[in-house]
Amino acid sequence: MLKFIGLAMIFLFFILLSLSAVGGINDEYRKTVIMCDMLFDIRSYIGFESMKLSEIICELSKNESYLCFDFLGSFDNMSDIKKSLLDRLNTSPPFKTNEYNDRIIRLFRLIGESDRQSQTELVSGVLQYFEGQACILREEIPVKTRLYRALGVAAGGIAALMLL
Repeated sequence: MLKFIGLAMIFLFFILLSLSAVGGINDEYRKTVIMCDMLFDIRSYIGFESMKLSEIICELSKNESYLCFDFLGSFDNMSDIKKSLLDRLNTSPPFKTNEYNDRIIRLFRLIGESDRQSQTELVSGVLQYFEGQACILREEIPVKTRLYRALGVAAGGIAALMLL
């Protein structure tokens, strides 16, 4: 009896492991959608309100939906906000995918370096990229969810059979 309980626990472990992977995919999609919203706000702040980077970061950090991004926390020195922001992005990247992180770092490195029109075009380009990635992720979620669930059940069944 104890052996069957152990086998059931191993089986459940693999299922929970697969559900954890599915949660990671959903989290990446959610962060991508939130990043799209944040980029839209950044473009508005630059294009319509002519804000500087420090003002933009202050406004973004007030929005509760952007709190999932650690790099928007409070800053001690507002005069050197760009360097602090880039350091935070390098030390704790917001995404698992390096390409996403590279785009965000490049964006914040170039904001404030040129005229308003060029900055809004830069943000628009990054926004289009993230919107495209969000569409791709949205289409992949059901497929990967089924795949990971099936793999979890199969791995749990194989592990339980091997130990039987």
